Amino acid sequence: MVRTAHPTLISPNRRVCHAHQATGFSYTEVLVAITLIPALESLHSGVLGSGIHSAHANHHHRLTGKMEEILAKSFSSLEQEADAAGGPAVIVDAYSDTAGTASRRLVYLARYDGDISMPITTPSLMLTRACYG
Repeated sequence: MVRTAHPTLISPNRRVCHAHQATGFSYTEVLVAITLIPALESLHSGVLGSGIHSAHANHHHRLTGKMEEILAKSFSSLEQEADAAGGPAVIVDAYSDTAGTASRRLVYLARYDGDISMPITTPSLMLTRACYG
């Protein structure tokens, strides 16, 4: 008689039940797929947004610096530059960044008087605008 390590008695009318392997996803796997992956994607867009905000803040500070630089000039020199420019849609090269500069700042000067009904003869204000071109 041959002995086996694990003897099994099987009657002819009974089948042997083997361990049943579960198929499909567990509750934890479904939970991770439904909640964790979209949460990580939302964090990714937040990280991208912070980079965009940083670049926008940098541009804002550069423009503010240019405006402060122009506003430190005397009114008479700004008035002469505005007259020489010829209109509010003309770029003033003396205060603008040189052509080809990355994130070039363009400066526009124009005479401005708060009272629209009166002709502009001696403006009390000078309109200055700096923007990226």
